[in-house]
Amino acid sequence: MSYVTNVIILTGLEDGNLDEFERDPKIEKLEKLCEVNFLKAEAPMNTKAIERGVFVTAFRFFDREKFINQVKSIDWEYPECVQILINDHDMELFDVINLTHNTEET
Repeated sequence: MSYVTNVIILTGLEDGNLDEFERDPKIEKLEKLCEVNFLKAEAPMNTKAIERGVFVTAFRFFDREKFINQVKSIDWEYPECVQILINDHDMELFDVINLTHNTEET
């Protein structure tokens, strides 16, 4: 069994643009940091779409402090809306890190 850390990054709507024609530079930095290409999920017709950026990834050999600092270094338009949820394989719940409040909740 391998040691995997699951990570979810939540952003405000203005910081989570995945439009293929107007790719947000902040998301490109996040993709490079996470070593993935995030895909845009389309909402079915006549339904509501989520109003936040939601980015999901997983890591092996995760350096939590380094990752949080790298996410903080991105020039977010609304950093108060950015949250990082982290779940190591031995945890039951995600830890929630509020980017601008320097708080962590389990």
